[in-house]
Amino acid sequence: MGSMGRVGNGQRQSLASSTRLVDGIDSSASPISRLPFELVYAIVRLASTPDTKPQHGGTVRSWHSYEAAAPFALVCKAWRQPAQTVLYSSVALIGARRARSFADALASSESAAQLARVATTYLVLGLDCDVERSHDASRGQLETSELLTDAVQACPAAVHLHIRPLHQDVRARLLPAVVCPKRALVTCILSPRIMGAVPWSGELWRLEDAARLAPTLQNLEQTALMAPLTPPDEGNISPPPPTFGALSLRRVKIHYGYPATILVAAFSQSPNIELLDLYFETAKPADKMIEAFSASAKSLRHVRYISNPTSPDSDGDTDSVNSSIEDGERAPLFDLVLPSLLRLETLRVSATEISHAALLNLPPALRRLTIKSYNVGSRFTRSGLVRFLKRDDLALPDSFTDLVVVDTPEQWHTAAIAEITDECAKRDVRFVFRNDFEQEGEDESGTEFSSRKSFEEGGMAVPASSQSV
Repeated sequence: MGSMGRVGNGQRQSLASSTRLVDGIDSSASPISRLPFELVYAIVRLASTPDTKPQHGGTVRSWHSYEAAAPFALVCKAWRQPAQTVLYSSVALIGARRARSFADALASSESAAQLARVATTYLVLGLDCDVERSHDASRGQLETSELLTDAVQACPAAVHLHIRPLHQDVRARLLPAVVCPKRALVTCILSPRIMGAVPWSGELWRLEDAARLAPTLQNLEQTALMAPLTPPDEGNISPPPPTFGALSLRRVKIHYGYPATILVAAFSQSPNIELLDLYFETAKPADKMIEAFSASAKSLRHVRYISNPTSPDSDGDTDSVNSSIEDGERAPLFDLVLPSLLRLETLRVSATEISHAALLNLPPALRRLTIKSYNVGSRFTRSGLVRFLKRDDLALPDSFTDLVVVDTPEQWHTAAIAEITDECAKRDVRFVFRNDFEQEGEDESGTEFSSRKSFEEGGMAVPASSQSV
């Protein structure tokens, strides 16, 4: 529901027009007016689904909104209810105008308010693009954020939420509405259009909010900046990690520096994670991350783990000690954890977290390995790769088809690329070298980390209570 003007005054006009249409004819005589609710709902939803990639959500889950469903409410009186149910099933409130139109629609129509309560399962909230990026806090951020928080409260059945940066002063109302147990949250995406701090939104979310993860949550995407943990007192003692019950996480993307203790606490209670996408700018202790991976070792299929430390000794986890240090050097995480990831199909990892020795223990289901090199702490080099590819004891899995390296051209001259390509070909593996300044191609990134159909809203399910609206 991207254009909320049609849901406000425009929708009221549509309803009035529809009434005039059906008053002058016997709509019950038309076969289309006798179609069951479920069938009309399916027809309208299919006809109003855009023929494009979903515009809402993120990597872990994406979905459409159905503005094109509005005209179907005018077909006949019998179609009005299912068409409006489709329209309200996915609401996208981006910007002040749409937020105000939605608020006005609910305030002036009890039927609209009822649809919002029972039919809205997908909800997107955000400020206008230029306002979200502005450091000027006087551009109506708070007023619009208040309206958008009202929308979360008005849509308690919305279990798939995508929330862009809002004004931090709505936190006291927004957080309880999002984590309310009655909501049974399935998807939570907290992602800005661009990474960068704005002074009016820095305290919207805090690291301790992780402790309130819903046990029903399956899809979590956190790329927004988070305020640091609140100390338990005036001292500098770090608060203990949260304690979680069993979690339902399946697809997780976190591009933020959560302490390893929080990741271990959450992931150790999440045995069903299939897709994991992590990005850090401080190195994480390998022993802690091995513990984090252990619970989902048998379910993980796609992993992206990028550690881009600013220095070889960069480690922001002061709450834990890296016990996997040998001879002063961090043990590569994926050298240690790969053998246990038996169902892993694709891995994209920074060269700080894997060495050539990992080639000796690739999981049996692995199809593609992508190595992203950085200037700091790289453990996967051109010369080392050539050496390992020529080893007699190297036995790659039958499923393994693609090895991709992303690095600066200075490190990989044409002759070296040709030599590695030939060595890989001898093992029926395709080698791809990509300059790190090039856009990531589908072959290199894998569609696992894009808006795939399998991660989109699926089915034609009708909201159970929509027929009584």
